[in-house]
Amino acid sequence: DWSSDVCSSDLVREITLLVENYPVVVDGIRSVGDGQCRYKNSYETFSAGLTVSGTYDEIGQFVAGLENRFSSATVNSLQVTAQDGDRHQAVLQFTLLVTPAEKSVRSAAAPTEKKPS
Repeated sequence: DWSSDVCSSDLVREITLLVENYPVVVDGIRSVGDGQCRYKNSYETFSAGLTVSGTYDEIGQFVAGLENRFSSATVNSLQVTAQDGDRHQAVLQFTLLVTPAEKSVRSAAAPTEKKPS
C-alpha cells in the first residue's frame, strides 16, 4: 500500500517539471481528501489540487499540458477567477490513475516536452 508521501512527492516533482514549460506561477499543490492513494480496478488513484496564476490563455495552455502529461488523469473541477488586469487564478482538482506495480505517479506521466522557442 502506498503512503501519501510517495504520491505527493512524485506529483510535486512532475508538476515542477511541467511548469518549467509554461509561463504560469504555481501558488500551491495539495492532496485532496485524506491524501491516501485509493484502489480502483487495477489502478490506484490519488486526488490532488493545484492553484496556478497567469493570463487566461496561459492557464488554458497549462491545463492542456497537464492533461497531455498525465493522460490517465481526470479533471474533477476547474475554477478560474479574475485578479488584477489580465491576470487570473485557477484552482484545479484532479485524480491520477497510477499502476500499483510501478508505485510512481511518474509512470502515469508522458515524457516532458520542451518549451517552444
